Amino acid sequence: MRRLIKKGRIVRYLIRIQDLPGTLSDITEVVGDAGGNILEVSHQRMFSNLPVKDADLYLTVETRDASQSQDILQRLLELGYETTLLQG
Repeated sequence: MRRLIKKGRIVRYLIRIQDLPGTLSDITEVVGDAGGNILEVSHQRMFSNLPVKDADLYLTVETRDASQSQDILQRLLELGYETTLLQG
């Protein structure tokens, strides 16, 4: 697993979302349409200083390469999601 992380094939995104119905579905659709395989999802809102209706969404995704990881990042940004690609 660590080898895949070092090669940029497993990445983690931090996405600031509004905690509304359908948001998670929209984001996972973007990742799936781009060919990413979601390995893990973590939805954090209780243990943060975010506004009440906001949440931090952490997605761990398997990709073909760093280029595909960047493509997913760009797609999320273009849809208006505040997204950061976290380094292993």
